[in-house]
Amino acid sequence: MENFEFIVNRKLEFLKYLKLRLPLYHMSNVFSRDLQYNLRSYFADHGKKVNYPDAEKLAAQLATVYEQDGIFRKINHQTWRLSYPEFALPRLEKKAS
Repeated sequence: MENFEFIVNRKLEFLKYLKLRLPLYHMSNVFSRDLQYNLRSYFADHGKKVNYPDAEKLAAQLATVYEQDGIFRKINHQTWRLSYPEFALPRLEKKAS
């Protein structure tokens, strides 16, 4: 429970952490395994050790929180679509010929 509170209190920081490690953009897919492995890395970077089963549970709980906040849109039980316009790719304007 302590790890869940730790990550929920830093949910936007963790989202930015994911963006540094993954090709994470507005409307891109996010997979359960990506969350699990990056949660383990994130906790390790903060001096905490999280085993794989705990990372799996934390990933599911965090995904639920992101869904409630409207950041994730569920596609299936292990995939979400990121709905976070701040991570949108810059628009390229076409030059007139």
